[in-house]
Amino acid sequence: MNECRFDKFSELDEKSRATVIRQCLPKEQISLYLAWSSATLPTNHDYADEIAETGAALLPYLLPKMEEQSHIGDELNKPKLLIVLDIMQQAGYYKVVNDSLLMNRVESAVDAMQDASLKNWALEIVADIKQG
Repeated sequence: MNECRFDKFSELDEKSRATVIRQCLPKEQISLYLAWSSATLPTNHDYADEIAETGAALLPYLLPKMEEQSHIGDELNKPKLLIVLDIMQQAGYYKVVNDSLLMNRVESAVDAMQDASLKNWALEIVADIKQG
């Protein structure tokens, strides 16, 4: 889908973006969400709800992004991705807390974070996920 490219997605109005992101493939959803949340100031988490609806199908694309460590942008993305997991858990799209392998990988990714303020934010989100 052509609208799943960021340049096309960003040209759409808010309602159309919400519709389009739901129609994109999970890999494209993650890319659009991270690009959108980084490109808008202040950084926001628009469309986290929409992509969380994808549930478990999103995990093969979300987890590698959680585990990336190559540059500071990766650290900035971790809380954004955790918000998606938190929404999955709270809304019942996927029971994140019941998936011990997933939680172990998430906790390892958070433990590896270097930026103290981002790590604290990430830890708060993980605690919220665990409260279910």
